[in-house]
Amino acid sequence: MSEIINWLSGNTIFIVNYTRFGDLSGHIEDLNDLSPFQQWIFRDVDEALEAAKQITLAIQEKCKGAKLDIKNLEGITKQSEDILLSLELIDEADDTVQARIYITAYRKNGRVWS
Repeated sequence: MSEIINWLSGNTIFIVNYTRFGDLSGHIEDLNDLSPFQQWIFRDVDEALEAAKQITLAIQEKCKGAKLDIKNLEGITKQSEDILLSLELIDEADDTVQARIYITAYRKNGRVWS
């Protein structure tokens, strides 16, 4: 990951993370063909926010018969120095968390990312 980050020009990057959450056997079947963890890197916070929105919409559309509730995990965001957004996608039928989406920010201070 550090090689990718160092490849980027600029002093700030935003990483959108999608991760499946919990016991995958209890998840909506339509999501089983998605990778359990994916990342996208952006140089602009607005691009990262738009990507998180589009990823969330695409996942909702993929869940053909199910409805997903989106919960903003403000507690995680407030406790973290680098997480700007934390969302939980919850199956409304049984309240199981299907996935989480995070946006993390990193700033380059000299040669070090923090």
